[in-house]
Formats: sequence, structure tokens, C-alpha cells
Amino acid sequence: PPPPLRFLSSFSSPRATQTLPPMSYNSWDKRDDDRDEGVVIPFQQLDKGQVIQDVKMFGSARTKTRESYYLLTKILYLIIAQSESFSTEEATNVFFAVTKLFQSKDIALRRMMYLLLKELSPFAEDTIIAFAILIKDVNSDVEMYQANAIRVISGIMDTGMLGQMERYLKQAIVSRDVYVASSALVSSYHLALQGSVDVIRRWVSEVTEALKSGYLMVQYHALGLLHLIKQADRLAVSKLVLSYASGGALRSPYAHTLLIRFSCDVLAESKERDPSLYRYLERCLRHKSDTVVLEAARGLANLKDCTEDDLAAPVSVLQLFLNSPKATLRFAACRTLNKIANKFPDALGGGVTYELENLITDSNRNIATLAITTLLKVESEHRVERLMKQIAAFISDIGDEFKTVVVDAIRTLAEKFPSKHHAILSFLSGMLRDSGGVEYKSAIVSTILTVLDRTPSAKEAGLEHLCEFIEDCEHTRLSKQILYLLGEEGPKTSKPHRYIRFIYNRVILEKPTVRAAAVTALAKFANDIDSLRAPVTVLLQRCMQDPDDEVRDRATLYLALLDKSTRAEAKQLLNNPIDVPIENLEAALVGYLDAGPSESPFLITAVPREVRKTKKKSEQAIGGRGSAGAVVDEQAEAEEAANFAKQMAELQSLFGELGQSLHATPPVDLTEEESAYQVTVVKHFFPAHLVLQYTVVNTLNEQELRNVSMDIGSDEDAGYSVTKVTPAAVCLFKTPSSIYVTLTRPQSVDVSLPRQTFYNNLTFDVHDVNTQTGEVDETGFPDEYPLDDTVISLSNFIRPKLTSNVESLWASSEGTPQAVATFGLSSVPTLAAAVRDISTMLGMVAIDNSDAVGAGKTKHILYLSGTFIDGGIDVLARVRMKQSKSGVGMELTVRSASETLSQILSQVAFNA
Repeated sequence: PPPPLRFLSSFSSPRATQTLPPMSYNSWDKRDDDRDEGVVIPFQQLDKGQVIQDVKMFGSARTKTRESYYLLTKILYLIIAQSESFSTEEATNVFFAVTKLFQSKDIALRRMMYLLLKELSPFAEDTIIAFAILIKDVNSDVEMYQANAIRVISGIMDTGMLGQMERYLKQAIVSRDVYVASSALVSSYHLALQGSVDVIRRWVSEVTEALKSGYLMVQYHALGLLHLIKQADRLAVSKLVLSYASGGALRSPYAHTLLIRFSCDVLAESKERDPSLYRYLERCLRHKSDTVVLEAARGLANLKDCTEDDLAAPVSVLQLFLNSPKATLRFAACRTLNKIANKFPDALGGGVTYELENLITDSNRNIATLAITTLLKVESEHRVERLMKQIAAFISDIGDEFKTVVVDAIRTLAEKFPSKHHAILSFLSGMLRDSGGVEYKSAIVSTILTVLDRTPSAKEAGLEHLCEFIEDCEHTRLSKQILYLLGEEGPKTSKPHRYIRFIYNRVILEKPTVRAAAVTALAKFANDIDSLRAPVTVLLQRCMQDPDDEVRDRATLYLALLDKSTRAEAKQLLNNPIDVPIENLEAALVGYLDAGPSESPFLITAVPREVRKTKKKSEQAIGGRGSAGAVVDEQAEAEEAANFAKQMAELQSLFGELGQSLHATPPVDLTEEESAYQVTVVKHFFPAHLVLQYTVVNTLNEQELRNVSMDIGSDEDAGYSVTKVTPAAVCLFKTPSSIYVTLTRPQSVDVSLPRQTFYNNLTFDVHDVNTQTGEVDETGFPDEYPLDDTVISLSNFIRPKLTSNVESLWASSEGTPQAVATFGLSSVPTLAAAVRDISTMLGMVAIDNSDAVGAGKTKHILYLSGTFIDGGIDVLARVRMKQSKSGVGMELTVRSASETLSQILSQVAFNA
């Protein structure tokens, strides 16, 4: 082994030097965590700017091997360990500075140089300049130079240059040196993923020859590349898998693991089970490699047509691994058994459950948690109490993330055995009293609510446990959730008065938001139970002295409801919250009041459900502006709010009779930014109508537009018909004016979306304005202005639906109709742009900030949520993305209650 490294004192302790002993990766012990707490990481305060300045040393006439090696290590630490982002200019400068180390003959230094070049190549520019010197290393007699140069070249060249490298790569694939052959195969694999598969398909003979190699990793990489070359041809893949499954050509356990996965894919795609492939999977259960055995057991358990009898052999093998001294094998066996228990809980016999019970006390908490969750899925009803006692013995020793997994498994157990709700609720109430974070406590509360929902007889006991919890609850959200539940379910119990004390305690002791929720809960008790109306009214009167405005306002409202309204009217207002955004409702009310006295009533059904977006204060403050900039922003925000209120008032007066607004799309520009007349369109969907709101802004101060209208038509016939055009009387300079076009729209029968394109011509009378005096010439002339087309597209029928907890939401949608499509966006340069484009195409909103793409990432998963406006069908979508030089490849999975809707939305990229 190399001698211990000595780090400079500026990056370690105050001592002059610090010697770190060589590490043995086989002798790690969990107690090392405690010993390492006092160790100072030498690079933890590394300054990227200083490191970039230090790369100048690579250009010195005499290479300083040790210092260069150390500097390369620091740069790699910044990129890999700290995920430090390098700008294009910084990456380019460092890349070419590092290339000067090609003059060194030190093997270790050259290896570090190649590694850093490969890491920097995606971010640096003009890297192809280094192609010539890398080709020289490819032809070198030193295998280390050849292998690493091939890896770096594959990262810097594009598809057009592959022809120059084809001869070198084909030679390297059949090389006798394992390092060179594996490097060539892996590089070819990555080039094929980047769009060069047509060229690499010509190398089938060389790749097949590499499969005959006696080296384990070469066989593994060759099999993966050969499958990638043939994956577009389903028949060729089947022949490939069958030929190697039936023969004994493969010696590598890694290649066998890969072949097992390919075999399972072929079995999943075929209508009938292939006996030869199934026999191959069963043979792999007796393989000498543990990896192959585990992969075969997992593959057999995941087959779509698998039965409980087919699982006997895999379960027997996995049971043996439960006693393995290796933690990785125990963990893998537990995880596979856990998945089997989801579908076939009876397949795990008494011997398996006995071994799993022994693992509850395993020192590895991941294994112990998996063992518990598996037992909770397979245990019989009469053993539930015994299992709860076993879990309680060690639950306090694990972290919150593991406790949350256990709680989720207990929820499944509660759904399976509702008669055991007493034991389950007692156990959960004990967990509530223990310390823990909000996510952990939220999972427990959610499980208790599931028990109460599935088992009506457990309602009173569950509510008592929750009442005890909120006495000491530190989490506002959970307190509000429980108070809401008490207000809904408490009046329905046999002794509702017992909950009044717990609720009123929250009015005395808690934060304003919790006090407000408690006031609402008290009002529900008073409205539903006559005997409690008088005492609760007294409590609500005391709440009118609360220092918080919200609490006082709620108390005043509820007292008025209890005094003057019937029980049905009060219940309607107490239990049915307003389903429109507060911002839109406020703007609509302001507009209605500003319009002056009106004979028509205010219609809440005409308020749009689309949330109005405003500029955030953090965005307004960009650039370090002072108070003057803040005043301008406040004025702009006030003007925007006033315009929005005016539009809400117009919608109220013009289209209140059309019914509830189902959806309002974001504005779409119909003109260029520098146009004389700037026009945007917003589509308002009603049950049987579509209203197109054209907002016109006149940017010419020497003109005033009057009788501003819209000439709209279409060469298509999807069922839309124009019934009314409401023009704008006047359009002043820089003052938005709206034109409304009302159309009857066809209903989405069987969710076949009626799409149509309309041409638009803005018509108006132009009146000249004297910019000095402001006088308007009353003699105008007619004119028109062509606009871009208005398209009623797929995304317009989807209303974004804000939600959270994407993992549980996606898991709960298992079994609903889904459609999967794979496509690529070649014109999209980045993952962030792809996220934006696919969200716009679908008209949906990202869940849990899944639209945030990390810097330098080449893979991303986006989750979207929305509601189909005709029928109120909820839709979920998952988009897996991978960026390459040819664009962004995507796999779109859409789930909804309608199979037709899922199919239509999955084809969004082809119909966009």
C-alpha cells in the first residue's frame, strides 16, 4: 500500500502535519462513527476560487508530482463530495490546465488526470481540442493509458466523430487486457445511449467475441452492450436471451445477474411463459454466487403470472439467507420477502416468520425494520398482541424514518384485522407519547384516522387518545387536524360533552391558528347538539375577547349563525368550505364593490378557480434595490390587483349566468413583445361554454382605440360555436382592456378532447391623440391587426391540482388504469426546460417541488397532478427524464380513473 498521506496544516489541525493511517475497508466497525467525531476532514473548508488559481502550477516546466496529485484530489473533492458547481469558463480553464499533465510519466498522477478530465468534460467547452493527444494515448503500449483515454474520449466527442474512433474502439473491445476491453465496452454503451447506436450496431461480431472472454467483468459489460444494440428488435432480444440461458457460455455471476433481468423482461412481454427461461431462473437458484441466487429469487417473485406455488423454491432460498452472517444478504432477503408478502402473504410459512422474528433484534436497524414490516403483513390475527409487544421492546432505539416505516406497516395490519383495533390503538397512543418529529407523529395520526375510518366501533377510543395527544402536542398542523376531526366526529359519539374540555383548553393555551380551529370545532358541537348549545355559546362569547382578529371574527360569525340561522343553514356554512382561491374571491368582491350599486347579486360561481400568480418579494428585491424600487413594486402590485379586481367584476356581471367556472388557463401571448398592440388570451371554461378573454394593451401614446372587438373564426369544426362578442369600448395608452368572446363548447364524451384552432383579427377605430394637450380627434378610421391563432389544446382541459406527499400518492394509485409512452425532445437543451415544456403540454402542476432540477444532473423524475375538468377525474403523471447530447429522453406514465384519458394524455408529445 502507498505510504500515509501528510496533509498541510492549513487544512487540518493546528499541528504542523497530521498523519492518517491506512484504512482497511474490510475492518470497518459501526463504532468508528463515534471515534471519527473528533477527526478533522482536511478539505472541509476548501475554497474553490483558491483551488482554481492553483491549477497554474500544472503548466510549470518541471511537474511537481506530489503537489499535483494533491491538487487534483482537491478538485475532485469539490466536484464529487461537495457537488460544487463550476461555470463553463471555470471548467474549461481547469480542463486545459490539467491536460498539461500529459507530459508526466507517473502512473498514479496520470490516472487522477484522466479521472478529472472525464468529470469536467460535460461542463467544459472546446474539449475536442484534446482529441489528438488522447488518440496518442489510445495507441500507447501502456494499458492504463489506453483504457482511460478511451473513457475520456467517449465523453468529449459527438456522434459525428465516432467514425474516427470506430477502428480503435473495435480493437479495444477484443483486447486481451481486461481493463482496456471493459473500458471500450462501457464507453460504447454510453455512446449508444447518446444516439450512436446505429454505428455501434455494426460491432456485433466484436462484442460477441468479447462475450467469450474468460474475464468476469468483460462478459458482464459485453452482454449489456449486446442487449442495448438489439433492444429495438424484440425477436432478436428473445433469441439472445434464449441462446445464453440454454447454453453454458457465461461464467461471470454479474453477467448471469444481467441475463436474469433480461429473461424476466422477455417473460413479462410474452403472452405465454417460456419453459426454457423459467427453468433457467430455477437453475440460478442453485448457483454458487449469492448475487445470482438473490436476483433469480427476486425475478421469480416479480413475474406477472406468478402463483403461490411458484414461490416455494424462492422463499426456501431466501429463508436460508436470513441466517447469513453477511448483513447485505440478510437485508436483500428481507426486502424480497417483504415484496412477496404484499401479494402472497400466505407464501411465507412458519419457518420464515420464525427467522424474521429473530431479526427484530438485529443490530442493523434497516434489517430489523424490514423484518417487522414483513411480519406485520403476514402474521395471523391471534398473534397481533404478541408482535406488538416485541416491537415495543426496541422501537425506541431506531430513528424516526424507520419508525415511520413501521407505522405505515401497522396501518396495513389495522386494515387487515379491524377487530384488533384495541391493541393497535394502545400501541399507537404509546408511540404518540414518545419524542419524535412532525413527520413521524403525522404518520401515527394518519394511521389512527385510518383505524377510525375502517372501524366505527373504535371511534370513541381513538378520539380519546387523540385528545390526550393534543394536550402536549408541539406541532400546529397536527393540532389543527385533530381539532377538525373532533368537530366532525365528536358530536356523533355517545358522550360528546367529554371533548369540550380538551377543545376549550386549546383556546386558552395554544397559538392563534390552533385557537381559531378550536373555535370552529366548538361551534360544530353547539350546532349539532341542543344540550350543548347554551354552554358552548358562553365559551364562544369569551372567545370574543381574544387578542387575535381571526379568533374574534370566527367567534362573532358562529354566534350570529347559532342565533339567527337554522341548523341546516349553519351546518352548510360550518362544514362546506369555500372552494375558490381566497385571492380570487377577494379581488372579485373588491371589483363588485368598486363598480357601485348593482341590482344583480354577487355570484361566487363566476369566480375563477385558477390561482392568480403575483411576484414574490424575494424576486422584487433582486439587484439590491432600495426603497424607491420597493415603492415602484408596491405601486405595480397595487395596479395589478386593481386590474384583476376589475376583470373579476366584469366576469361577474357578464358571465355569472353561465354557471361555475371550471378552469381558467394561464394567459398566452398572441403578439410579439415589441408589437404596437400587445394581446393575450385567457380561456375560461364553464359547464357548457367557453369564454375567450382577450386583453389588449395599447403601447402607442399618440393613439386611442375605440370599439375594440375581435374577429374570430376557424376552418375546423370540433363543435365550438361563437354566440356573443363583447367588445371593449375604449383602449387607452398602457391601460389593459378586455374583449370577451363567448362560445358554446361540445362536451368531452368519453374524454375525447375537442380541440380546435381559431384565427384572430383585432378590429378597432383609431383616433389620433395630441400628446401635448391630450386632446382626442373624434374623426377616427377603422383598422385591424392580425394576431396569432388561438388553439384549444389538450392542456386546457386539465386543471392543475396542488397536492403533496408524492410517494404515498403514487403508491396509492397502484391498480388504476395507466398508460406509458416513451419519446424524446430533441430541441430541448436542458432538463429544466424539459420539465417546463412537459408541464405546459399536460397543463398539470409539479408535486413536492419535483420540478426543481439539481445543477449538473443528467437524470430527473418529475411528478405532476391535475384534474380533468369534465367529470372531475384526478390525473397523476410521472416523467422519467435523461439528458444526452441529442436531447432529453422521457418515459411518461399517466394514471387516472379513465383508461381512455390516460391513453390520450400519454400521447401528449405526439399531439403537441
